[in-house]
Amino acid sequence: MGTFSKILCPGLRLAWILCNEEIIRKIAILKQATDLCTSILNQLIASEYCKLGKLEENIESNVQIYKRKRDVMLNALDKYFPKEVSWTKPQGGFFVVATLPDYMDTGEMFKEAIKENVAYVPGAPFYADGKGQNTMRLSFCYPSEGDIEEGIERIGSLIKKKTKK
Repeated sequence: MGTFSKILCPGLRLAWILCNEEIIRKIAILKQATDLCTSILNQLIASEYCKLGKLEENIESNVQIYKRKRDVMLNALDKYFPKEVSWTKPQGGFFVVATLPDYMDTGEMFKEAIKENVAYVPGAPFYADGKGQNTMRLSFCYPSEGDIEEGIERIGSLIKKKTKK
């Protein structure tokens, strides 16, 4: 199962699945009940792009761009976040998950971050067990490298203000 939205174009909203024929039949019925069908134009665009061999080129280019942005974020986290905070070092994807001390609530802190003109996604909604209030999801795919550095510095400053000494 996969999607072209991360490797080709977000607006295409086109995915694929490879599995047992009976499962595909059931998924097709479910999809028809939700939106009838996928855009034929989107399917033709993706098909032609793949036939021309452009998808592999695009993926290679994107990997280099997002690896560089990820590294900028990881370096900024090392530089600006207090030692009480840990974070993931993703091998793929567009997000770093930071874990703050247990007594911090990133949902509550979010309002203060917005006042500082910076945003993140509070982590609690990503946990099925009701935990994760002290985590945050940080995106490096959209912002420029300079904005990543500045954003992490702002969030780091906010966390430092809230860290118990």
